[in-house]
Amino acid sequence: MKFGSFQKFRTGLCSLAFAAVLFRAASPASGACTGDPNGGGITLADVALMLTCINNPSAAACASACGGQGILNCADVNLDGVLNINDAVIVLNETSPGCKRNVVPMCSSPGPVLPCGTTISADITSNVVLGSCEYFIDGTVFVQPGNVVTIRPGAVVKGRKVSSDGSPSALVFLQGDCSDGNPFSARINAAGTPASPIVFTSDQPVGSRAAGDWGGVAFMGCSQVNLPGGSGTPEGLVGVVFGGGATPILNESSGLARYVRTEFAGRELAPDNELNVWTMNALGSCTQFDFLQAHMGKDDGFEWFGGTNNLKYLVATANADDQLDWQLGTVSKVQFALAAQYAGNIDTAGSHGFESDNNENNFAATPVSDPRFCNVTVIGGKLQPGHPAGDFFGLFHRRGTGGQLANILVTGMDDAAIQLRDAATGQHACSGTCLVSGNPRTDGVATCDGSPFTLGGAAPILRHYKLLLFNNGTGGTELCRNKTGSGNTGASCNSCEYTNLLVGAGEIYTADPGLTIGPFPSPAVVDPRPGNPGAVSGGVDCGALFGDPFFTTATYIGGFDPNGANWMVTPGGWISFVTQ
Repeated sequence: MKFGSFQKFRTGLCSLAFAAVLFRAASPASGACTGDPNGGGITLADVALMLTCINNPSAAACASACGGQGILNCADVNLDGVLNINDAVIVLNETSPGCKRNVVPMCSSPGPVLPCGTTISADITSNVVLGSCEYFIDGTVFVQPGNVVTIRPGAVVKGRKVSSDGSPSALVFLQGDCSDGNPFSARINAAGTPASPIVFTSDQPVGSRAAGDWGGVAFMGCSQVNLPGGSGTPEGLVGVVFGGGATPILNESSGLARYVRTEFAGRELAPDNELNVWTMNALGSCTQFDFLQAHMGKDDGFEWFGGTNNLKYLVATANADDQLDWQLGTVSKVQFALAAQYAGNIDTAGSHGFESDNNENNFAATPVSDPRFCNVTVIGGKLQPGHPAGDFFGLFHRRGTGGQLANILVTGMDDAAIQLRDAATGQHACSGTCLVSGNPRTDGVATCDGSPFTLGGAAPILRHYKLLLFNNGTGGTELCRNKTGSGNTGASCNSCEYTNLLVGAGEIYTADPGLTIGPFPSPAVVDPRPGNPGAVSGGVDCGALFGDPFFTTATYIGGFDPNGANWMVTPGGWISFVTQ
């Protein structure tokens, strides 16, 4: 069937959703579910037959289907004893090209709905459903491989600040058997709505909540990671593994999450050993995460440890460390995001809009981190009362990372917009070597003999396209700040040499975008649409730039169309900026 016909078929299927007649029988034969009533493999013809039988159960084809056993015998794919439009949609999804969209696999039940108020303290070892009410996570709860946790719109899941066994309260989805070509890692199925989001939060009373009250949500997948052997143990957890080893499953799925807010999480267990708010460890590209907020975390908001998953519409706000953080061979894609600091919850050791690494123990580890980020607004805490001193950069790249970022707006960072650290990072940003009187420069600041650098270093390159940098650092005009001492870029290009090349290439603008920043949440955080559309009008089409249909055409700088709707504003308010 041609693509156009397939789209019309989908439209027709949806139009039948409310008109479908239920075809009911007492019980289908045990083990008979196949989703293939025609018996020739699952195709659109099976979906067409199911629609026929939903609307005309007495049709002769319905009785002869499933090898003469009757259509319900093999087409009740959600195992509820009824043939209806839901079954047809599930089978239709199985015919879709690319990623399978059935988070709960065909021919399995979503599981029982847990009673409202249930406290979950043991591992989840079968499919379960959390209804549109309140639940509690007590201690570290592991969702075992092969199981799906379905969470309905309006659910509020609260992590216990003080757990019964002393472990940090967290919900952890474990990886499947990565040696299997089609591993079934534990999955989340959390389809919230703008008016009825799904919320993970603290169990403390409103007004008494704080960053780090509980551990957060973490996922372990079988995609790529550049640790030795292709797998490793995540921060904050013992006896847990992520990464697909020598043969990672790049298109694996850890489920679906949409319109989900996670807040007051991210517990630090020891220095450099933390649970983040929303942690993605080696997740595959069939994972569907969109419209997520990570808020008031003790550590990072969203963090990628390797992986190939792709996301749109992320809000990282008021997290103590970095708002967006990648490392360990991440090649994910992200479009449309807000990253905003809050002075009342900030780590003075160094907190950034973006913090990006390759591998902290081996800067040359492969595959090298090489993500794509497009249309992101970064708002620092520079003008907020009580803002502490520390290292605060909008775009902070180190440890040999690559990556390409386009249409990024950075404003209000205390130190500067851009900093590069480590020679391995500079080698991905620029070609050339700096010599001072014939010797390699090592202090990161001395003037080179001549002008040796050009944009585009060793693959994968580190490159920025179309940045708007306004009111950052000293005097509000500090585009970059070089690192001196340990961590400088040596004979590679330093932060300002790289930034100057971007200026010369026409990639950096400095006009006032018309955002009012100040106490959190500032008007610019609540509504980050620039008040000066002309300042952000010079963006690039990321789909064309990266040759990737994942990216929506949005030729403005930042995460928000100055002439369009604020995608954070919804009827029910899925976003929250409350800090207690």
